[in-house]
Amino acid sequence: MRRLRTAAAGGCRGISAALPRAGRAGYSLLTVMISMTILSALLGTCGMCLQAMFRLDHRQRVSSQLLDSLRRMERQLREDAVAGVLSGGGGVWRIEAGAGGDVIVWSESRGVVQRERTAAGAIESRERYVFPAGARVEFGDLLSGDAVVRVREGSRLVRYPEAGDGGAVRNKPEAVALPAAPAGGVEALAIEIHLRGAVRADGDLQ
Repeated sequence: MRRLRTAAAGGCRGISAALPRAGRAGYSLLTVMISMTILSALLGTCGMCLQAMFRLDHRQRVSSQLLDSLRRMERQLREDAVAGVLSGGGGVWRIEAGAGGDVIVWSESRGVVQRERTAAGAIESRERYVFPAGARVEFGDLLSGDAVVRVREGSRLVRYPEAGDGGAVRNKPEAVALPAAPAGGVEALAIEIHLRGAVRADGDLQ
């Protein structure tokens, strides 16, 4: 009987020795560091891609606003110039209609162009053409025969305030609201509107 028990006990020990021992599951420090390095590189790449997408989206919105305001202003300005007589200088144009005696005044202030129409001394309408922050609009001197409106886009090397209604930059000094572009940079885009056939106050054609 003892022999059977001893043999049975020996057989159990043999079976337990043959079974693999369950080891502790885990990762080494080197594996963790490699994984963290790869994850950090992926996160950095994703961040750079998102930043580039945001910049591209902002650039597209600025370009869209510039072209939209430019098209609207050009169409209305040509209609006014054909129907009236141009006069003025110093960045302000005055257009006097021949029939009804209406007076239209075009002026600009830090990228916001205003068109004001008066009749019999009373203001009838007022329109604004808002350009992106950093854009500059110059009305030529009609006294010297320069019937040209020049629109200069802001420099891509300067971060201007977000495009809006111009109120964010009107109350600030010009050096802060419209900082100058760094020297040696790429020249900003310039667009000119030439008013061919416009009549000046002295009766000459442009």
